[in-house]
Amino acid sequence: MEHAPYLGQAEEELFKPGINCWKRPALANGSLLIDGHAYYRDLRATLMHAEKRVFIQGWDFCTEVELPADDGTSVRLSDLLLNLVERKPDLEIKILIWDSRPYYQRFREPQEQARERLSHPRIRIVFDACLPTFASFHQKLVVIDSNIAFIGGIDLTANRLDDIHHRPKNSVNEMKYGPFRPIHDVQLRLTGPLAQDLAELARENWLRATGVHLDAVRPNLNSPLKSEFKKTPVVISRTRARWRSWSEVREIESLFIDLIRSARDSIYIECQYLSSRTIADALAKKLAQKRGPEVVIITGRDHQGWWEKRTLGVLRNRQIAKLHVNDHYGRLGVYYPSLPDCEADIHVHSKLIFVDRRYVCIGSANLTNRSLGLDSECCVTFDFETNSSESVPTAWCATLLGEHLGREAQEVQDELKRTRSILKTIESYRRDENQERMLCEFMPEEEDRYARWLLNKKWADPLEGLRGQRLFYEWIGL
Repeated sequence: MEHAPYLGQAEEELFKPGINCWKRPALANGSLLIDGHAYYRDLRATLMHAEKRVFIQGWDFCTEVELPADDGTSVRLSDLLLNLVERKPDLEIKILIWDSRPYYQRFREPQEQARERLSHPRIRIVFDACLPTFASFHQKLVVIDSNIAFIGGIDLTANRLDDIHHRPKNSVNEMKYGPFRPIHDVQLRLTGPLAQDLAELARENWLRATGVHLDAVRPNLNSPLKSEFKKTPVVISRTRARWRSWSEVREIESLFIDLIRSARDSIYIECQYLSSRTIADALAKKLAQKRGPEVVIITGRDHQGWWEKRTLGVLRNRQIAKLHVNDHYGRLGVYYPSLPDCEADIHVHSKLIFVDRRYVCIGSANLTNRSLGLDSECCVTFDFETNSSESVPTAWCATLLGEHLGREAQEVQDELKRTRSILKTIESYRRDENQERMLCEFMPEEEDRYARWLLNKKWADPLEGLRGQRLFYEWIGL
């Protein structure tokens, strides 16, 4: 397999196999897919090239998802998968999904229904319960023939199929398994040697959950898909709690800390949650430096549900308040995207970090304790080996900001080049009174007595699994 050479002291110091990444960097080609519509459309087209094996692994799954095409048509996921195995006699499909019972099952397609709709000798769906107490399988990974992989924050499930316009009554939205709110997320399509490493990870996940070892599939390296970037060094980082004979892995935690410590000019974060004290402390330390980087965080306005608001929502408020206290030099901006004339704000579900227009980290891990030590997570980090206004990370940042601000990507990229600052660029558009789409300043809400009681319990955002007896003692306060 072709791996990237270490290209200088900076990269050698950042990527440490066995500590903050799984292996040394491999090369990848690929593209960034913004929001569910772009991902589902790309995945539909890519699945048509499958010949030997498809892995679908995720936190949630729904056979009723509609995959769109450029011509405006769509096909149900279950119909597409069944059609593929009927037409391709050598193809097998392995689906691994977290067994969420009893936590979230009322919001999900019944497991028996999913199995029935995908009943075929060469399709197997497994609901993963081989995890510590309170842990989940949270990766969002699709691998096709060890040749093409998709990784990011988007599951193949209900209420993910939104586009960059985030219209409140968008026809692509689904509402069967819970109320819909406009949702922003990202996914990567990757080809090349890194896809083979992700196929190995998928086989490892399958072995842990089923006890079945699968041989590798020989990749076809002649992908017909166009890529935004080519032969870029990438590493894979994981989180995995200790489970029976499987050892603990906390590469993502080390990676996030090392990325933040390496930052000189800018840190751009999109996150659903920010409850990890470890991450907040690292960001606060950079903000307190006289000549440190600017820190821009894009998150949602509010969390969903009574429990989430009073646990992860309050923890996020506390960590953001800490960042403001340490922002001695005015380099922090925390925002949420809003829509005109819409009761529901955009749900920011993306998990990404851009550092210095050079490093890009995208995957399934939130900035929470459980993502750093308990849940099964996977992220990939690129080193684009440049720090310029014309780099791929700068173009991606401009595209993301353009979506949030309702502006063309090229216009935002020109403004980034002019201001040489993500924070100043955002503020320049916020001063425009005619701006419809907007990034609004995030203001933490006050916490109530229920939140304070819940947060005294370590299971509000656990860093490790809790055994039954220990969980009981935690509940009663001993």
